[in-house]
Amino acid sequence: MESITNIHIYPTHGLHESRIKRSMKAAKSSGRFNKIALLALPGENHHNVLHEYSEIGCNIEFLGKARQSVSIGKLLYLAHTLLYLLSHRESLVVNVHNWYSLIPVMLASILRNIKIIYEPHEVEFGTSYSLGFRSFIISIVERISLRHFITATVFVGEAVKREYIKKYGKLYSISEATIVYSVPQTTDDTTYYNQMLPKDAGVYVGLFARGRGLELLVQAYIKTGRTLLLVGHGDMRSELENIASKHSNIRILPSLKEGELQALLSQCCSVGFSLMDTSSLSNRCASPNKFFAYIFAGVPVVVSGYGDQARITEEYNLGACLKQQSLESLLTAIEQATAIYQEGCRGFDEAKALYNYEAQQICMINTYLKVTQ
Repeated sequence: MESITNIHIYPTHGLHESRIKRSMKAAKSSGRFNKIALLALPGENHHNVLHEYSEIGCNIEFLGKARQSVSIGKLLYLAHTLLYLLSHRESLVVNVHNWYSLIPVMLASILRNIKIIYEPHEVEFGTSYSLGFRSFIISIVERISLRHFITATVFVGEAVKREYIKKYGKLYSISEATIVYSVPQTTDDTTYYNQMLPKDAGVYVGLFARGRGLELLVQAYIKTGRTLLLVGHGDMRSELENIASKHSNIRILPSLKEGELQALLSQCCSVGFSLMDTSSLSNRCASPNKFFAYIFAGVPVVVSGYGDQARITEEYNLGACLKQQSLESLLTAIEQATAIYQEGCRGFDEAKALYNYEAQQICMINTYLKVTQ
């Protein structure tokens, strides 16, 4: 069999990059590659990162130096990526995970044969920071690469694919794209989470940041007096900790491993929240992995009223869609989701059968098999 290396390009420190690791696991399961590696930026938790990737039988290689400014670090990363791709003689399949990482890969593919799989994690030209000249540059880079360089494309949802078709037309690399939702791998870890928690808490899992509905969510639970669990990390942590110090029903927990999170959700939670600031196109199309984590734990959801998560929620009666960002609307949505929880969550089994981890991995494996045939 021909010796083929699978390289993943994304200027990240590599820690907790669940979607990239799922893609790398699928590459390993395809049996087509002798080496699978992520090219990453150096970070502080070097040993933890190495362990994460060795656990799944893959490599992580660091390009550039630590402790540089973000912009300089990313520029050096792109330059090192170009040199890395040109210096390796074996056949390459390169997964590119964001728009500007396409640039060195396209340049390298002019000089040598590289098969490119484009895996944008969102609508790259529709993010909150993709404005003005930046949006223009993103559109040029994506249009050229999708038309002339990319072998296969993988989108994170149907809503994202529709926006790419609207933007660039029905190019083969878009119309034949694979849809792989960010579904987390469920585990058999049923160990009870080791804190004294109620059995019917509301829960938010994810980044503590503006635009995630956290301010409104906290207001709602302060008003009702019910327990709200906030699981994650981010810039708003200090602000949320200050609120929690004044309201005993607001609890903050650190980020959890998949097994621990699954146990927490299934044993302690009655409503899960996936609320996004819908002012950006990318957020309106989002279907985050936490949304699927709630579903597979049997927890009804309250989600933003756009994109695939809203469609799936309504189609299978998994909870409530928040059409309006107001306290009254949120309180009503919480009651609707709670009622579904009390009625036994009848639509969940059907949703799980279609949107499970194994089904998503098969789609990704088939993409690798098609690209390397």
